[in-house]
Amino acid sequence: MAKKSDEKFKKVKALVNIKYDESYFKIGDEFDIRSEDSEEMTKKGYVESLEKIEKGETKEGE
Repeated sequence: MAKKSDEKFKKVKALVNIKYDESYFKIGDEFDIRSEDSEEMTKKGYVESLEKIEKGETKEGE
């Protein structure tokens, strides 16, 4: 099991009202979740990732 200091987090936006780690979030709230949880929660439609894929961010420099 990973230590809390080693965990990586992703910024997401709630698509439904959700309870995560003893905190409640309403639709549209932005919060951080563990990266290992983000994949499953995104697939189920609970959250939307706010972090862009690094390879896809090429328009900024143009």
